[in-house]
Amino acid sequence: MGDGTTRVTKVDLRTGDRPPDVAGGVLVLDRAESLVAHTSTYEALVRAKRVSGVICLVVGEDPPVSTGSAVLSLPHVLGHATVLWVGDVHGVEWARGAQRVVPVEPDRPESLGWLVEALLVPEVFDRVRAASGDVHGAIASPGVRVVRGGVSAGELAEARSAAVDLLTAPYSRRPPGDDALTTVALAGGAADVVPAPILECSRLGVAAEGSSRALDHVDKLARALGTWSAVIGRRRPTQDLGTDVMLAGRAAENYRLGLVRLLDRMDGHLLVKDPPPDKVVELGVPAPLEARHAEATAGLHDLVAQRLQGGASLPGLAAELREAANQAGPQGCTAVLERMRATPPLSLPMPPFRRFPLSLWTIVLAFLTCAAVAFALGPGTVGRIGALVVALGWAGASWLLLARRPDEQTEHGFRAAAGATALHGLPGLLGAGSGIVLALVVPAPLRPNPLTLQVVVVVSVLVLVVTPILCWRSAARRWSRALTATELRSTVAQLSSAADEVIRREWQLVERRRAVQLSLEVAAAGLEEIGKALRRDGDRLFVPERPVPGATEPVGLARAVPPELLDVVRADLADIAFRSLAQVWIAAGSGRRPPGGIHEQALDRLLVDYARHVRDEGLITPRGGTSLDSGPRDRLVLRIWSESPTAQAALAAGADDVMIQLCTDEQLDFLSSGTAPVTVRFAPQQVRRVLELQGGRSALLADSGLVWSAGHELIGAVRLLPMRLDAVEWAHTGGQP
Repeated sequence: MGDGTTRVTKVDLRTGDRPPDVAGGVLVLDRAESLVAHTSTYEALVRAKRVSGVICLVVGEDPPVSTGSAVLSLPHVLGHATVLWVGDVHGVEWARGAQRVVPVEPDRPESLGWLVEALLVPEVFDRVRAASGDVHGAIASPGVRVVRGGVSAGELAEARSAAVDLLTAPYSRRPPGDDALTTVALAGGAADVVPAPILECSRLGVAAEGSSRALDHVDKLARALGTWSAVIGRRRPTQDLGTDVMLAGRAAENYRLGLVRLLDRMDGHLLVKDPPPDKVVELGVPAPLEARHAEATAGLHDLVAQRLQGGASLPGLAAELREAANQAGPQGCTAVLERMRATPPLSLPMPPFRRFPLSLWTIVLAFLTCAAVAFALGPGTVGRIGALVVALGWAGASWLLLARRPDEQTEHGFRAAAGATALHGLPGLLGAGSGIVLALVVPAPLRPNPLTLQVVVVVSVLVLVVTPILCWRSAARRWSRALTATELRSTVAQLSSAADEVIRREWQLVERRRAVQLSLEVAAAGLEEIGKALRRDGDRLFVPERPVPGATEPVGLARAVPPELLDVVRADLADIAFRSLAQVWIAAGSGRRPPGGIHEQALDRLLVDYARHVRDEGLITPRGGTSLDSGPRDRLVLRIWSESPTAQAALAAGADDVMIQLCTDEQLDFLSSGTAPVTVRFAPQQVRRVLELQGGRSALLADSGLVWSAGHELIGAVRLLPMRLDAVEWAHTGGQP
């Protein structure tokens, strides 16, 4: 047999139990008169390779005390086991060396039950086996002083009812500012979305590029319109300016119509999956990104666990998940589509160019400059020719500028502008005639000096040259300011931005949004199913009294107050509810919905396991496989320990203190009075943890003889009193092997 017991199995030969194929420690209960008959059973147990040790509790006498012979007759094979003699299952309250012996009332539960439950704890089992080796004669009579460090079934039922009410409340308070359920919807989804969703090679991309190029061309023409090359160049911007402006507006409108067509198809697919995605892609957008079901459930898994442990009820959290699912799923693009449809048809109106590019006020300049030249050059032939040339210059400038004036489609043209020659030509001729007359009238002594007259001629010519240029530029700037190309470009950019945002946020993420929506809906459905099942079946938990042999309320601890107990039970039930959602994460992670009823089945199994755990190991013992915060249990154990002087006294009990010795008053005579007993004291690990958190009771923490065990609620001590050698007879050999 090996060492290091991890599990203890009870075999009660008194009721005809047959030893199973066990491993670890074995606790055997047998009647004294049946020991020899069960020799083969004991031989099989002590020789089993997987059995780490055997403790045999021998109940009763063989032969009776009245015969005056030995009280026990043991088969030699029990020399390889630890044998404890239980003369009476109720026992007597007795302190070693004291004369006062108080029998335990027969109507109370058997005290043997406390010993059995203590020995079923692996750590206590091993320590008792080790301690029995220090008992002279190896056969001992056990005494017990044990209390339970847990809570009663009634208190558990009350805490269960309150915890179920909290977990199944219709609504739960949502932490202020908590939008985690909505932000988890697209976790990691937008990281690889392209910044320019519309494909350039598509029809819509070509339309977008054509609109942009047309507007750029109009802007270029508008800039060139103010230069002199617009008047005298061979490739003048005025030639087709009206047509180019019209085409730019038409290109912008075609692009808008393309966006409307795209968003209309996209909206249909997002909302009702009609048309299919390939009909949307063919208009010029990339295919949606692949769904990430595993990523969609990863963040939700942790978030649901946090919310349940944070106080959320199952229906309340399910309602939040439903709300988040509505926000996380495809929202469509109806609003953007309606805005685009409501946008008036895009166009680029051709602003009217100034009716007379050479302003009418320049008629006065034409008259004055011609008169000045005629007067300065004199009334002779030179003066007449010079004035005529200036007049013709004004007439030609007026004709040229009006001919270059842009109309709705092309230039005004020379033929249409022929009448403009008279507009400035006639005033020029009148000015020339006036200058000649003035030169004839003014006597020579009164005429200005020749230099002044030359300056007058030069200035007049400069005015003739500069004025048409300035007038044309002024008309071109006025036309450019009236052109709405910038506003049209801004409108197109806004439409593109709105479409791009929809494509990035809705279209490219549609499969991922649906994956997140599926995860949220599946989790919500699971929580709703679990909440209904817990409300319906939760009252079956902790209803019957715990079947603990020997348990009795007066011997137990002072009970914990409801708040600490409620915190523990609610946290446990919330964890069970969360673990019942295991199929949610598996199904949603693969993009499907779990079958109905599967969460309820998981809840039933986990509740049964939980009830078994509380029954066998106690509420204060943490369940394996969970990562719950230890704080609630620590507070519960601290309250129990601080308000339980009985438990503190039991843990401090020594060999000479009062215990229940499992024998009768008469059977005390079979115990050795000259040999010191051995005491094994034990308590749950949770008590040690609380003592460490308290920082006090260092004597208990420093006691190396104290057994700190896991998986039970018992606190107390077992006293091993050796039996007299003549009270035991070894069968077949006549003595101990």
